[in-house]
Amino acid sequence: AAMWLRKQTGVLRGGDGILLSDPEWTVVRAGRIEGEINSTGTGGSIIDGCVLALCARADHPQAALIGNLVASITVRKLATTGTAWPHELAPQLELWHAQNDPLP
Repeated sequence: AAMWLRKQTGVLRGGDGILLSDPEWTVVRAGRIEGEINSTGTGGSIIDGCVLALCARADHPQAALIGNLVASITVRKLATTGTAWPHELAPQLELWHAQNDPLP
């Protein structure tokens, strides 16, 4: 993750996803979320998901996507600590694929 931070740049853009330099600028879109949300801690959720994905040898766009997926799970958890559990990622990825074109 530290090497990623030195060589790559990621700009968190809320519901518009992540603008990623890898080294060309790429937009990794977030999924659409409807209904009430709690955005507190969303940036931390994105970073946590990215770091875990990088530790599992994901490339940078894949890591950004995982970060977006984790955040899209945690923002829906109201009046509680927003925690994303592993079993929640697969359904969220399916929803993301339904809403977006696949990663290049």
